Amino acid sequence: MKDTFNILTIPVPLYAPTSPEQAKNWSEKYWPTVFKNMNPHGPHPALVARAEAEMSGEGDGVGKWMALARGAAAAVCGSGVGVGEAVGCVIVGREKRREGDVVAVAGDARWLGQELGCRNRVGGGECAEGERRTGGNVMAHAVMRAVGMVARKRLGLAEGKGGYGKGVADAASRGGAFADAPLMDGEVEAAALDTLDLNGYLCTDLEIYVTHEPCVMCSMAILHSRFARCVFGRRMPLTGAMMADGGLGYGLFWRPELNWKFLCWRWEDDGDFGGEGAVDDALQV
Repeated sequence: MKDTFNILTIPVPLYAPTSPEQAKNWSEKYWPTVFKNMNPHGPHPALVARAEAEMSGEGDGVGKWMALARGAAAAVCGSGVGVGEAVGCVIVGREKRREGDVVAVAGDARWLGQELGCRNRVGGGECAEGERRTGGNVMAHAVMRAVGMVARKRLGLAEGKGGYGKGVADAASRGGAFADAPLMDGEVEAAALDTLDLNGYLCTDLEIYVTHEPCVMCSMAILHSRFARCVFGRRMPLTGAMMADGGLGYGLFWRPELNWKFLCWRWEDDGDFGGEGAVDDALQV
């Protein structure tokens, strides 16, 4: 007996809501959205200035979070661990304290439980010099893992368990498709922190810091998760989807046709953003 499936077509809005009333109606009918009465061509300079002042805080807040993201990147690929590429991500919230609190920390884990393939051959083992790993679990990119950790935290709060809730010791999820349980010490420590309020949709008003420019998939996950701000380090001109000049040219952080917008910056300093030499320009992060 063959399985049968029903395919349903559901119309959804193409553009963002044009009034508070419409936003409320669409939130009830489709998905959570808000009315943002602002310049469709980009954020107002005053809005950017206020956000930068809040994010900087005392002791160079942005630099602190980027350094933490680089540490997460080093943890997953250094010391013979090899569960992922040198990409790290940190999610910060300001619900508890104005200067920000760590909500989740995640490194890339695309090679966790995966067979290693190389550009010039297929099979396990180490890649030869000059070869690049290919394949891997795309759902275990650093951004996807970090968002999953926030979701688990919210689930724990909803269940009245606080912190990370169930799943912190879920061995199956560590090697499963989403790999959203903490693996490294920094990830475990962040998962145990009580830095998230019960109310709110997934990542609304949270900030995300990534060592490299996120790929199209991760950029859309950042958008749909309702982040307020994003900061990334190294440009990924062949695969990155945040910047609108050159490369793919998507500029997803402020596209007028999307029903959510967030602020986005590229962070420039003397750091290596998790090991530039170890991350190929064509890698999707």
